[in-house]
Amino acid sequence: MTGTTQDGGNELEVLAAVVRLLGRAADRAVEISSVEPDLLLECLGLGARITAGRVAGLLPEGVEIDGPPVAQSDPFELVRAAEALMRTHPLEQFPPGTAHVVVEVCDLVREHCP
Repeated sequence: MTGTTQDGGNELEVLAAVVRLLGRAADRAVEISSVEPDLLLECLGLGARITAGRVAGLLPEGVEIDGPPVAQSDPFELVRAAEALMRTHPLEQFPPGTAHVVVEVCDLVREHCP
């Protein structure tokens, strides 16, 4: 994984924030698609929901996923924000198995975000 990195910080908090961003993206995709059906948006929402669950599965028991509400409402931007957030630390600082979800998040951006 390449991109911006920073020292310090908590990688588990980053993963919890990614879960929140992807969960919000999924929720917004469903909300928008319920008003105006959009297959691309529905697929993005489903992918974001599945990936959020996989990221949550990387977190040890007791790590709090809840946090401040996510203000952004564009599901595509939320997925992009999750991908950008995962680039804030080197991959090896994250728990084992994170590489798979990084690929999933990158795939969501590549396949669904215009």
